[in-house]
Amino acid sequence: MKKIIREPLLHFVLIGAVFFLLYSWVGENDSSKDEIVIDENDLEEIVSKFEMQLGRVPSEDEMIALVAKKIEEEVFYKEALKMNLDHNDEILKRRLAQKMKSLTKDIANVIEPTNEDLVSYYNEHSTKYLVEARYSFQQLFFSPDLRNDWRKDAELALNKLKNKPLNAGASTGDPIAVPKTFNNTTSFHIERQMGQEFTAALANVKTNAWQGPIDSGYGTHLVYITAKTEQQPASYDTVKEKVLLDYSFEKQQEVKASIYTEFIKKYNLNFDIQSPKFTETFVAKLKSKILQP
Repeated sequence: MKKIIREPLLHFVLIGAVFFLLYSWVGENDSSKDEIVIDENDLEEIVSKFEMQLGRVPSEDEMIALVAKKIEEEVFYKEALKMNLDHNDEILKRRLAQKMKSLTKDIANVIEPTNEDLVSYYNEHSTKYLVEARYSFQQLFFSPDLRNDWRKDAELALNKLKNKPLNAGASTGDPIAVPKTFNNTTSFHIERQMGQEFTAALANVKTNAWQGPIDSGYGTHLVYITAKTEQQPASYDTVKEKVLLDYSFEKQQEVKASIYTEFIKKYNLNFDIQSPKFTETFVAKLKSKILQP
């Protein structure tokens, strides 16, 4: 019985059955198309809300994405009304559209992934599940605020420390506000304290020798790495729950997109944009992206 439930063919049969019921509810026999009109008032409202939330106007690509989202919301809203989920109300519009999207999520959840499905997904997206690099090191700092040529001073110090042990640099360098010693620290936490440039450079630094100079937002550094664990994919067993969440979310998005593709066929999209605020080039690109995604 379990084998039958996991058969891909049954998955499609179940989805097909749900689709059949869904279209029965919304009146598939009605061949007339509804109309959705996007005009400059809609665009100005989108710009205004975006600017109010983020303090800037949206980019062209952001604008197109926001228009696409508005059309998607309108389509799901209208389909929800056809299913008599509730009455036309501005506050309920988003909730009704969300109800329709929840239905697509329920359809996606009908398909329970097998362990083979999840392992395959993990293998295809292994870069999403990386164990961060870890470093144990000591650093010497050369300050631009305290030295005339801090980088040259770092190079001179490195020449003196070549082939010397870790403790040889104890009296070298300047004070710094961050720790001079890091023990088994992830690249994420190092980057938060030392910056991206410094952290990225550590990947190319050899262990058990003074290396540098390495620059950061503070100044220039020499480092002595005593232990280093390279970034690598996490084992499947340690991230299985996250893989399941990611897999389920991706399938939900695929099903939603499939249903929306069918829904949008029932609508005529018209763009009535006359305002000089929106150039002909932008309007043409908008139509192209929305009508032929």
